[in-house]
Amino acid sequence: MEKKRVGIITLHNWFNYGSMLQSYAGQKNIEALGYECELIDFRHPRVDNNRSYKLYKPSEEDAEIAKRFRGELVRRKAAFESWLPLYNLSPRLYSSEEELKGNTDYDIYATGSDQIWNVNFRMASSAYFLAFTDSHNKVALASSIGRCKWEKLGNYAQHIEKFRQVYIREQAGADYLSEHLPHMKDRIGVMLDPTLLVSREDWEAVARESSFGECSRGDYIACYATLDEEMEHMLPMLEELHRLTGLKVALFGMMQPRFADYIENVVDVGPREWLSLIANASFVLTHSFHGTAFSLKFQRPFITYNDNLENPRKEGILKKFGLLGRIAHQANEIEEIYKTAIDFETVGKYMKVDIEESRDKLRRALDGCR
Repeated sequence: MEKKRVGIITLHNWFNYGSMLQSYAGQKNIEALGYECELIDFRHPRVDNNRSYKLYKPSEEDAEIAKRFRGELVRRKAAFESWLPLYNLSPRLYSSEEELKGNTDYDIYATGSDQIWNVNFRMASSAYFLAFTDSHNKVALASSIGRCKWEKLGNYAQHIEKFRQVYIREQAGADYLSEHLPHMKDRIGVMLDPTLLVSREDWEAVARESSFGECSRGDYIACYATLDEEMEHMLPMLEELHRLTGLKVALFGMMQPRFADYIENVVDVGPREWLSLIANASFVLTHSFHGTAFSLKFQRPFITYNDNLENPRKEGILKKFGLLGRIAHQANEIEEIYKTAIDFETVGKYMKVDIEESRDKLRRALDGCR
């Protein structure tokens, strides 16, 4: 019997660690169920991959920093590009929503995951709500609405209503959609991020050791951040972790380097190296959803920084596994959290159940499309 073809649309070509990892995972999970799957090669016009090889502030000081790390920045861009061949992309590249209309042909259309339904995002698009196709076989797989309010999200309700099944990544997001679309309540549910459905062994198979010398030995703190503002709040936490452990820090992500005797800026990091840095760390400090998710997947002790605002993405995954106590808001909370061990055996049992449930939901969502 001929395999059904699934076309999935997501932010696969944005040089962002979480986006590229979840894109790969989403495709791999669908293929594991016996479907053919292509990532629809939609290149959102607002995707800017300059961040992968520049340091971003136009000041004279930052120009000097960019000059200092020029070689590493070139290697980082190449490292991101080396991830792209892992995808099975559609033969055609689409540069606009208009180009997508009437020009795709799949048995099933999927969207997800990550924040592609966060319409506060600069890359919001009706394409991620599958508005370009009249197919009756539309499914959302672990899409996230972030902190969206209905004033904006409601503009896309007419597209959401045409989905056969909607799985949101966070419980809070699913509840919010059900509240505003009560007639769809039976079609709205929760599904784990696709990265968690891929086995640890499969992730290790595509990881690649970074240029950070201590990576293979594991005697370091991995600090992953994407925003300079968040990093400023995390620096006192990082200093406290260094004081408690005496370990060197591997600092990586899409923010400005920071300079201290105990910090090594690891700039030339693509998704493969990112996996290795998390997997081999003695401890992880992050403010990122995927930094948290992969700390759980690789069973690395971690602390997740969060500001004082509600954040359903980070809080959702930690609450699910009974780990809300791993959130820190300020440096004076670090020591107590650091000294509290994570029972990864118990967490692993919870995760195994949720992973199997999410795989079953994925299977039923696809098999239910006729």
